[in-house]
Amino acid sequence: MLRTHITEEVNIHGVRTRESGHRRYVEMHVLVPGAWTVTRGHDLVESIEQAVKAEFEASEVTTHLEPREDPRAYGDYETEIELGAAGNGGHGTVPSQDEG
Repeated sequence: MLRTHITEEVNIHGVRTRESGHRRYVEMHVLVPGAWTVTRGHDLVESIEQAVKAEFEASEVTTHLEPREDPRAYGDYETEIELGAAGNGGHGTVPSQDEG
């Protein structure tokens, strides 16, 4: 379901999920071109959040919007794997900080 939002411009990484009682919590980073407007990025993450909530009832979804060109958007996790293809802006699999 998340892969349907990935394009040549958009990628998703840092996906985390957990459950507590009957609730599911989903977090992710959404990487978009830095030239996008806030409105365009917000519209995208709203769409992603709604898709997750439609797929998994009783879900709380948190997204973090990041400019894909900014190196600070990477290295947030010990091991990072993006959902996109290797040809996606040169950011297919991002090495861990130890590898980088």
